[in-house]
Amino acid sequence: MMQRRTDTASAQQAGAEPRLPVDRLQGTDGIRRQTALGGDPRVGGLTPLRAYLERDLITEQFMEFYCYCHVASLIESGAARRGDAIVVGYDPRDPSRRFVEAVLAGVRKAGAAVVDVGILPTPAVALYMVARNAAGAIVITASHNGPDQNGIKLFLAAQGLKLFPADDRRLTKAVCGASNDAVAALTCIGDYLDEHAEAVEVFRRFCLDPRNSWLDGDAPAVPDELRNLVLVVDTANGALSELAAPILAELGAQVIPVNTSLCGEVNLNSGVADLEGTAIITAAMVHEAEGPFAKHEALRRLFAEGRQRRAAVQAGEVRVAAAVFDADGDRFYAVEYDAVQDRLLVLSGDEIACHQAAYLRRHGEAWRGALFVNTVESDLNAAHHAAALGFSTALTGVGDKWLLLRAWRAYLRAMAEAAKPDQPVWELVELCRLADALTTDPDVDGARLSRLLTQIAAKAAPAALLQPGAIPFAIGSEETGHCITAGVARCLDGRELPVFLGNGLKSAINTFAATQRLLRDCEPRRRPALLAHPFAPGHKRTFYAYYTRKAEFQRGSPAWVAVEELLRRQLAEGLRLERPQEPCTVRRLEFPEEPDMLYLGVHDAAERLLVGVFARNSGTEEKTGVNVRGAAELARLLDAAGEEALRLLLRRLKDASHPYARAERRILAHLARLAEAAGEQAEAGGAGCDEAALQALLAEERSEVNLGRLLHEMEARQGLLRRAPRGYALTERGAWYATTLGGE
Repeated sequence: MMQRRTDTASAQQAGAEPRLPVDRLQGTDGIRRQTALGGDPRVGGLTPLRAYLERDLITEQFMEFYCYCHVASLIESGAARRGDAIVVGYDPRDPSRRFVEAVLAGVRKAGAAVVDVGILPTPAVALYMVARNAAGAIVITASHNGPDQNGIKLFLAAQGLKLFPADDRRLTKAVCGASNDAVAALTCIGDYLDEHAEAVEVFRRFCLDPRNSWLDGDAPAVPDELRNLVLVVDTANGALSELAAPILAELGAQVIPVNTSLCGEVNLNSGVADLEGTAIITAAMVHEAEGPFAKHEALRRLFAEGRQRRAAVQAGEVRVAAAVFDADGDRFYAVEYDAVQDRLLVLSGDEIACHQAAYLRRHGEAWRGALFVNTVESDLNAAHHAAALGFSTALTGVGDKWLLLRAWRAYLRAMAEAAKPDQPVWELVELCRLADALTTDPDVDGARLSRLLTQIAAKAAPAALLQPGAIPFAIGSEETGHCITAGVARCLDGRELPVFLGNGLKSAINTFAATQRLLRDCEPRRRPALLAHPFAPGHKRTFYAYYTRKAEFQRGSPAWVAVEELLRRQLAEGLRLERPQEPCTVRRLEFPEEPDMLYLGVHDAAERLLVGVFARNSGTEEKTGVNVRGAAELARLLDAAGEEALRLLLRRLKDASHPYARAERRILAHLARLAEAAGEQAEAGGAGCDEAALQALLAEERSEVNLGRLLHEMEARQGLLRRAPRGYALTERGAWYATTLGGE
């Protein structure tokens, strides 16, 4: 029987979208939006693409359409053949499977075979793609975002590369030029294979491999390093819920799992994102009703376990900590119980990376000069500390794909240097040179790089590059919890390959392996400080404006220019007061991988970067942020600059038509009226209003707005609300903003 055409041309029929003014549908890592089923009134008869662009809604039809276009493009370009395997995994935020089934259908309609690995963390899906030698991988997830959102992450065949700008634009062009109706009318012609059990076993063996875990001994023998570690494991009701605890227990830890439900309620009062920006958590913050973590089960359990063993912790006989992940398992934070002061210490990606770096340097000269890469979100002192340890350092734009790119650049150069003119692998040099040129091009083409990496892997066995330090890339880290270190993947055909994946569980195992050894010779009372501060911390803070018109904050736009002028003025004036005797230079730094990010760096006379202040749109959420990073003694100056820039963004970029922005305005106005009626000063924040009353206030928006999400974003993310004895009240910033809105 003749098969139907499955390339993108088959969808270029009547009903294709009119020309759309969009260059890239994707954000920092794939696509994600608030979900809505195709029949939802909010979609209002729009095509799936227009609902995505104009209403910020992602429907099951759009997911099918998008994945069809992606796989059809792979086949049309020759990167895959009809019938090739595409590995598909997902986190548990979609218990109805409406979105999952749509993606599976899109892949099969395009002519590829679906390899369904079920609920599995993002790094495990990519790892199985590599192990199985599949043509690509798709993960259905919105990562750390709430359960009302979903999305798609894509991986290219070679070594788990993600899509880069050129790939994003190519796929966007294919999606915008295709017809959803034509795709919907197609039938599924690709095979369906369920390989969940096989993929779980590949991931389990990867994590237990001593070369990946950094723990002594051979699995399944239990190493000694984690034997005195009591570990609360918070999987955010996500993809690691059935995997993290058993693997960590097999490695010797005493595991207490929490937030392991697969009911779809991911990242709620759990997970990494709730902890961002918090270094110390007191008992009051967890146990008092108005505390910001009052509903956070993992933190409550950590306090309980720590207090139960407090004497043993103080004596150094046991350690009580938590491993906290996000829903798709690619991010990790550590939280330590401090028995000395009965509090919790949060280790972000910066502290985690520095502990891992110290461990690598203590275990061999092979790592001297290897690359330690941060994104701009990190504490500047983390890189200074890594340099002092003997690493080379670099700074990239936001997104773990840019860390991955640095890793593969190091791999290519190591491959080229290993090749000799009198050996058959000499032809690798030319392949590596071409691939290296692609990694240094700001407009990276991941598809071309993937093809070259595939050719390179086929030309020579990289056994020599599996040794520690053979590839001069040590650590790639984001403050938000992505951490990338070299791993060894064992393929189903027996080959072993180096891999670089953002793997939250590997990062957790490596971090506890590194710090357990660090603590061996440390006096117990000094342990909390040593764990919390592997380097002298600088100052870092982020100021967010949610529900913004992100298209209006682009290079050279009026808002972009206004923020730059404000920040330049604030920094220059503040530095003259703070450091009158030390000449400093404020200049804009360019990051080609993120051209619309505004980054102002302050350098001292020795050209050392003292301050980094940057403003950018989030690539994963509906927000624009101002980030300040710098020396601790400049905290007041940096926070003042960040606050002024945030207020400018709130005034100029809030999208008044966004349903969450409308609900936000209503809450702010209501709380302002309560404060005025109570005769309180604006700074006092008003009389307060409980959640039930706010729910009633938003009766008209109930179908469009999740109140829990809105309150979290107003309180913890934007600092507009605070907890009060009688509910929620305005902060000083919230009172200012309410006044601003009242004057419009």
